[in-house]
Amino acid sequence: MVIDAHAKLGASYTGTHYRVEDYLKEMDRNQIERALICAQKPPSYQVEDGNDEIAEILASYPDKF
Repeated sequence: MVIDAHAKLGASYTGTHYRVEDYLKEMDRNQIERALICAQKPPSYQVEDGNDEIAEILASYPDKF
């Protein structure tokens, strides 16, 4: 089993946004079965906002993250 132990997803205060859909494609391409994910520092600089986005991703893809 291949596990990515540190993937940052979501919107960032730098203006970038790493979308879960893009990361799922990378997982398939690299034969990654599971991943531990965390939020980027969100545009609001409020950790809770990033955590909310991660919670939504976890609920949507429980078999991947």
